[in-house]
Amino acid sequence: MLTEAGRQLLSAAHALQSARASAVQNMQPHTDLPAGTAARLAIRTSMRNQWPCVVTGIEVQGHLVRVHLRAEASEAFRVRSRITLESAELLGLRTGIRVQALCKATAVRAVRDSKDTAVDADGFNAWNGSVTRISRGSLGDEITAALGATLQIVGFSAPGEGLRVRSRVVLKVDESAIVLALD
Repeated sequence: MLTEAGRQLLSAAHALQSARASAVQNMQPHTDLPAGTAARLAIRTSMRNQWPCVVTGIEVQGHLVRVHLRAEASEAFRVRSRITLESAELLGLRTGIRVQALCKATAVRAVRDSKDTAVDADGFNAWNGSVTRISRGSLGDEITAALGATLQIVGFSAPGEGLRVRSRVVLKVDESAIVLALD
């Protein structure tokens, strides 16, 4: 059942979508940009996991860069992304800048929390959570898990993992699966 807060969120999303489409349509006749360029400003993504973050560190490793992030909503939620040096330069990444960390749900592995699945001491890209929703499937179950009161992650568990709502899980994602975008 959709709550009043959920209805308000959907209404705001529809208003933003309408405003974005209107702005793109109004901009197109007044620009010399190639056809379709303005429309790409209104891009939407299939990535279900999207977290506002702050860059807390950058490690250059040859042509690769490891970007350390912290979610704005939670000091405990730390993410690491591995991108190319050129991408980091094009985004103008530096410590303190705000970014969106995005990740496909299919890149997130959810496993039952146990001694064998403990989160590493550094806490990057592995999080303890509690299952809030499960959608069963023959190739695996789609899991939505809450990480504290303010964050959630959508991922997949292996077929037959036997997770249920309120099960404790560990969610893991490879740092190369974390995409960065500027707000």
